[in-house]
Amino acid sequence: MKGRRALPALLGFNWAKVPPAADPTAILKLHFLKKLLYFTKKNYLCAIMRVPRYIQSFMGTDFRSVGGVDLHFDLREFDNPDFDSGLQDKPGCYIISSTIKKFEYAKGKSPVLYIGRSNQLYRRLHDEHYLKHLRVLIDDPNYGLYSNEIIQMADKYQYMLYCGAMVDVFYCKGKQNPVRFENTLIASFYAKYRCMPIGNAARSFSLE
Repeated sequence: MKGRRALPALLGFNWAKVPPAADPTAILKLHFLKKLLYFTKKNYLCAIMRVPRYIQSFMGTDFRSVGGVDLHFDLREFDNPDFDSGLQDKPGCYIISSTIKKFEYAKGKSPVLYIGRSNQLYRRLHDEHYLKHLRVLIDDPNYGLYSNEIIQMADKYQYMLYCGAMVDVFYCKGKQNPVRFENTLIASFYAKYRCMPIGNAARSFSLE
């Protein structure tokens, strides 16, 4: 009996409080259920806290109840050669938001300016968004405005330059498809604010 009581004791179960006429096994099961509920709720709340409120506002509190955001960093931190984002070349989606303002949408305000996805997130965020576009604007804010230039930067990069570019990364879980994942994010944003994020030019989702 001593060995059988060791684990319950570690979980805070007090055998001395069991009434003489009560069934110890039933009470022990109830105790375990309460502990399981407590830890499940605690882990759930910790995960929710890891999802920024500006994402919870349109995705709901049950979004990514396990794990939360995989990475959270400022795209301009790549300016520092010693910066290690921990970003992997895996499939997933990302949300880029302003660090200084909220944009006026049809039905409310949000700092979210762009929602995207990729099968190779590092190449997409570091090589394309940062090196190929944002870094160019940082070096020359007037790029694309000269008379001999016919290629201008997409609007989203101007917003990233002047309003900040905080990135929240969500890797695909299991067999999750990044295209469908992005579809869910954009459709949920549209349902909440009745328009696309300010940096998403193309309507690449269905409300069905």
